[in-house]
Amino acid sequence: MSLSFRKKQYPSAIILMAIRWYVAYKLSYRDIEELLNERGVKFDHATIRRWVIEYALQLTLSRPIENSKITIKYSVLRYKNVHIS
Repeated sequence: MSLSFRKKQYPSAIILMAIRWYVAYKLSYRDIEELLNERGVKFDHATIRRWVIEYALQLTLSRPIENSKITIKYSVLRYKNVHIS
């Protein structure tokens, strides 16, 4: 499975960094927006939300866990107490 960043306004590195911050560090969309705005990348927090919904599940599928032979088979995304699979 490959991620497609075609027709995206921002580089893939920016998109992946924002998603990683949201997933790994449990920052809010507005916190990530503020961090990236300080670094000169201007966009709205809703953009990060769209990226997370579009790419986070694809990134977690079949990603090996460090020092383990266990792989993640699926992930459940929760938004406003609704499970999105």
